[in-house]
Parts: sequence; structure tokens; C-alpha cells
Amino acid sequence: MKFSYNWLKDYVGLKETPQTVAEALTIRTAEVDDSKTTEEDTIFDIDILPNRGDLMSHQGLARELGLIFKAKLKNIDTRVEESDQSAEDLLKIEVKEKDLCPRYATRIIQGAKIGPAPDWLKVRLESVGLRSINLVVDVTNFVMLELGQPLHAFDLEKIADRKIIVRFAKKGERIKILDEQKTAVALSEEMLIIADAKEPIAIAGIKGGWDTGVTQKTQTIVLEGAVFDRASVRATAKNLDLRTDASMRFSYGVNPDMTEKALNRAAKLIVELGGGQVLRGLVESYPAPAKSWLVRLDFEYFKSLTGIDIPIKEATGILEGLFGSEQIKFSDQTWEVLVTPERSDIQTPEDLIEEIARIYGYDEIKSRPPVVSLYQEKKFAWQEEPMRASLKDGDLWDTRDTIQATQRIKDSLKLLGLSEIYSYSFISDQERNAFRFGQSVAVINPVAEQYKFLRANLLPGLLRAALENQKNFKEFGLFEIGRVFKQEGTEIKEKRELAGLFFSSQSEQEVFFTLKGYLEAFLEQLGLADYQFEEGGLAPSFHPGKHALIQINGQSIGEQGILNPKIILALNIKQKGNFALFRFDLSRLIDELKDEVEFQPLSRYPAVTRDIAVLVDNSIRVADILNQIQAVDQEGIIEDVDVFDIFEDNPNLEMGKKSVAFHVIYRSSERTLTDVEVRELDKEIKTALEANLQAQIR
Repeated sequence: MKFSYNWLKDYVGLKETPQTVAEALTIRTAEVDDSKTTEEDTIFDIDILPNRGDLMSHQGLARELGLIFKAKLKNIDTRVEESDQSAEDLLKIEVKEKDLCPRYATRIIQGAKIGPAPDWLKVRLESVGLRSINLVVDVTNFVMLELGQPLHAFDLEKIADRKIIVRFAKKGERIKILDEQKTAVALSEEMLIIADAKEPIAIAGIKGGWDTGVTQKTQTIVLEGAVFDRASVRATAKNLDLRTDASMRFSYGVNPDMTEKALNRAAKLIVELGGGQVLRGLVESYPAPAKSWLVRLDFEYFKSLTGIDIPIKEATGILEGLFGSEQIKFSDQTWEVLVTPERSDIQTPEDLIEEIARIYGYDEIKSRPPVVSLYQEKKFAWQEEPMRASLKDGDLWDTRDTIQATQRIKDSLKLLGLSEIYSYSFISDQERNAFRFGQSVAVINPVAEQYKFLRANLLPGLLRAALENQKNFKEFGLFEIGRVFKQEGTEIKEKRELAGLFFSSQSEQEVFFTLKGYLEAFLEQLGLADYQFEEGGLAPSFHPGKHALIQINGQSIGEQGILNPKIILALNIKQKGNFALFRFDLSRLIDELKDEVEFQPLSRYPAVTRDIAVLVDNSIRVADILNQIQAVDQEGIIEDVDVFDIFEDNPNLEMGKKSVAFHVIYRSSERTLTDVEVRELDKEIKTALEANLQAQIR
């Protein structure tokens, strides 16, 4: 986000150079990605963190700089003179989705002249990349950049029945948005909109509509200021591919206490610059005003956690600068801080500690060696012998080792971009039948109809989570580690399982191989190199023919495949893409981790990559081609073979044929390979494929 150095100085008495300001912000607040200096100004491009919506304005950043440099802040005058006429006489508001719009407020201005904005206002906007439109639009943009509250202006006479309704869009509705092309946007039913009595007039938190925009003929202006749910705005902006300055701020979170101040500030500027009068009062819906919350911090805990021996007075001053002196109370070596909704990121004592430490300066924390005891602490009786977990062949492994191995598995999957979920162990009768679990463990007194049975694997819970996530994301990966249950006669067996899911709008084949790539990277991160993917048989959860077993040393430890279409039909799933699933027996996977991973030094010699594309019968498996390639390599100089492209059922191919393309990576650990050696081996591979698989080299 762009900030003007000159503009910041309007709100805080800065004496420091732009370079000093940029360095201080990067160290203590938010990274300055870039700065550009002209004869008149310096513009900072600052990467504001998503949890710091309070910094999405010049005033918010100025407050931060005032704390860092101990400079005095300047107040912004938001007082406004009102006429005797009530605004509620001219406009009505109805908010149908109060959870997604907790506050919606308007100010009404009559008789303002809507012409060009003054030069000083144009300069401010243009300095951070916004072009001037007219006085009213420029003022709303100025206040958004100044205070962080997005605003919008409507022409009252263009609002049908003079009524504003905040609701979900209806099926088939469209809106012509305020841009140069007057683009018509199709709306979907999960999108929050602003409407009048007839049709949509704005997309909530994102863009206004063309038909109700202000022009030079406008006599009565309706200024809108609101608070919209950040997730709702983010999802709508993504689905419409329509990201605006307003949507970015709502996605970060807008302070509900700023709404009225911003409306007053904008109304005051419009009247000062264009004349007219502000009608009395707001027309708003604010049924549940946002509340502050109390966070306590013990001074001794602060010192023990940070190692900073800061005077209490100085620490209190930092907190007062952050939250206001009236919000801070210190007694009995404890601070009580009343945090306002503006700082939704402050929830715990540790959050307060971080705030004090960063403003005080991390560079002020003195390094010192840790203090440790020379004597082992006395153990309680239950600590004398470590708990054990039984593994195969009668081996015993410490529980802590099992926990560490499980954590290592989780970390590896998270590094690949998968998100961990936790789901209920209970499933419904419908899910049990859809996944064909057979004799499942029944719950004697289920709390609800959908919790009648215990799960036999983790896939139902993952699928439930995926169906919720597909509403907002076009591609994602999930995983879960949990207990599963099986009825064997009168005995109930349980074990721990690892399962996951990858969802994408790609084809089934692409989704299958994308997940396969994830699993290969996952196993290699764990140091398990001797894995193989073998064609699977019939499995209730997986698509017949699109199922693979994952084996190590000839033993199956898991499986992957495409979700069985019968499950999709049985659960009446509305697909927006394809689901690829995987499962591992967690105990078997951890058993494999027990084996020592042998270190292999990186080769000093360069790799050579050659691509091979072949046309083969559909009946030929990818594994068959890989085996043929590896069989040719007698010297062990083929380091890796990767599939990067597969075409099937393509009209440009012969009937019953598919095209498979590979990267073959050659490397020797003893010498640099010559071009002649690589060409010779490449030729042998192609000859073997032609002879043994009747492949056609493309």
C-alpha cells in the first residue's frame, strides 16, 4: 500500500528523513518494500500485515510513527454543523444480513455543488496513484486514505423508494459498476449487495453501481459508511476478480468506531469545498455496537519473557500511546488494558508484550547466555520410566518419539501447502452407506441423527470440510490425523490414520497426478525413498481404475485415488471441481520412519536433462514405462525420471492411444557426463521402449 511522506507529516510532527522513517517502519512495524522520491515528496510502498487493519490509513501509520519517534500527533477535526431537518425523513435502511453487515450508516448532504476538486486534494490522491474524478468522489477517496474507512456516495433521487436494503444477491441479478466501461457484472446468491427497492445499486465493500452514482446534476448526496464481514468481501472480490482499495481494507478489517467519524469528516469537507448543508443525524443500522475487551499483563511476566528491564513508566507510556491513556490502568504490578475493536489483533498478554517490545526496540534487548541448572531436577515417580508405545516385531518406542514423528509428518504436509483440519469422529447413516463402511460401530445414544456411527476412516470428515471450502477456493489441500474405528464381532478395534484431500477445478487426471506429486514430495521429505505407486484394485472410497496403492518394500502403507462417483451421487454433492484423496496407516508410516535415513552428499557434477515423449496403448501403465527406462541404466547415472505431461482421449491422437512425456535427469557422482554418453543412453531408452512396449517416439 502506498503512503505519502508529506501527507503523514500532516498528522504527526516528523523531523526524520524519509530514509530514517522507512528503516524504522521496517524494523518495528511493517516492511517498506520500496520508496520513490521526487522533488516534492517521497512515496512509501509498505507491506501491511493482514492483522493490522488499523495501519491501512495515513492517520493509523502516523500514530505508529509518533510512538516510534516520540512525536506529537495532530488531531483531525471531524465535527460537522447540521441543519434542522432530520436525515431520517428522507431515507430508510434495512439490513437483512446483520452478521455480514454489523454496521451500516449514512450521512445526507443537500445542495452541494459537485465540480472539480481543489488542486491540493488532487495532489494528495495522485501522489498515491488515484486519479481525480469530482469533488464528492475525491473526498470519499481522501477520507478512506486518511482514516481507513471506505465510503461511497449515492444520488438520493436515483434510489428507488428512497430505501436502501443490505441483502444477498438474487439468482440472475446483474449490476453495472462504476468504471469507465460501465461493466455489467453477474452476481451470485452468496454475494452481499446494497440494493434499493428494485435492484442492486452496489456490491457490498467492493464497488458502487453506475446508475446511482453522483453527477454534476445531483442535488442530494447520500454518503455510505459501513462495516462488512471481511471473509465475505474477500470471497466476493476473488470470485468477481474485482479487487479495489475498499475491498482490500474490508478484507483486513475496518474499525466500526471509525464509521461515524469518517462520514462526518467527508461531509465537513464536501460542504467546506462545495457548499450545501448536512442534514441532522445519521440514518443507520447498528443493533449490536462493538465492545472493548480487557487484557491483563503482569510486569514480572513481561520481563521474564522478553528479558527487557524497561521502566514501568516507559512501558505504560507505550501502552497509552497505542490504546489511549484512558484505556490503561496499572496497579499491583499489573496492567489492565481496555482494547478497542480497532486493534482486533490484541487478545492475549503476549500480544501486549509484543507491542511494547517492538515499539521499545528489539535492538534494545541485550543478549546474554542462558542460565541452566548443573543438577538434574528431581523426577516424580511417574516420570522415572518413560511411557512406551508398542510397534511392530515387539519393538518399543518412546511415546515422545511417536509424538515427534507425528509432528514431523504434519510439518511436511504443511510445507507442501496442505491445511490441517480436525473433524468429528461421528458420521451419519447416509455417509456410512455412501462410503460403504459395512458393519460400523454404532453410538448407543447419539446426540443427533448425523452422529449415529463412528467413522471407519477419515475421508467423510475431509469431504465435509472440502465442500465448505470449495465455496470460497478454487484449489486447496487438506489433511487430518485421527482415530478410526472398526467393529469385529463383539470387539471394537481402533487405530490412528493419516488422510488427506486435494481439490481443484482441473481434470480428474490432472488432479490425480498433482496429488501424486505432493505425496512423492511428502515421502521424500520424510526420507522414505523406496516407495512405489502400484495400480490399485476396487476400493469403496475410490474411483475404479483411478486408484493406486502406495508401497514400501512391497508392503502397502497407503493409497490414493479419485473420489468414487457413487459417493458423489449418494451424498448429492454439487461439484465445482474434482477431489483426489489419500490415506495412510499412521503406525506403518511411523514404523518406516524408524529406519535411519542415509545421508547422500550432493554431487559436485552437473545434471543433464532430456525430454522423451512417447505414444503408447492406453493399457500401458506409466509404471511400465518408468521400469523400462530404469532397466536400461546399467551404470546408475539416471538420477530421476519425472512425468510432466499425459494426454488421453485426445482427438489428435490415434484411437486407444495416449501420449506420455518425461523429464529424464542424468548425473554421475564421479565425473561430468559427456554429451555422447547422454545421447547414447537416450537412444538405448528409446529403442527399449519401441521394442518392449511398441511405443512410438514423438
